[in-house]
Amino acid sequence: MREIKFNKQGIEAILNGSKTMTRRPLTDLEMLDYNSWLEPEYFSKYKVGETVELAEVYENNPNNEWRLTGREVKIINIKVERLQDISEEDCIKEGGEVACLSCDDLAIDCKCIESEHDNHKDIFRYDIWNFTPYKSPYDWNSNPYVFIYEFEVV
Repeated sequence: MREIKFNKQGIEAILNGSKTMTRRPLTDLEMLDYNSWLEPEYFSKYKVGETVELAEVYENNPNNEWRLTGREVKIINIKVERLQDISEEDCIKEGGEVACLSCDDLAIDCKCIESEHDNHKDIFRYDIWNFTPYKSPYDWNSNPYVFIYEFEVV
């Protein structure tokens, strides 16, 4: 079984049910396929219906070491778009719920993240995407094409 890597924040959001989607930049080779107008699933790393194991990337780790969590997700949808074209709905699926406006801060099942930002897109940009290992040419300002994988915990 293949794995899909997340940081600690991402793993926690998946397991508490607040993250059901992830974005991954297209590589140069994948861009060639995308530009030939093939279906995203044809050239993406993961396929609809595939089950993959969650892997946690250790924080502050120059060797990019990771460990399998024993938890699995099933890919249920794949699409491609520019990073900055993310919708408000997709920001929420990425785990970018506006911080605790609709629940008690002390609630055990609270799915909100703490943020100084008050809209979903800024929360996704500053509190989620900026904590990924993607730097230029995959940073927010570069606005790369990304695979969008929607998934469910199995």
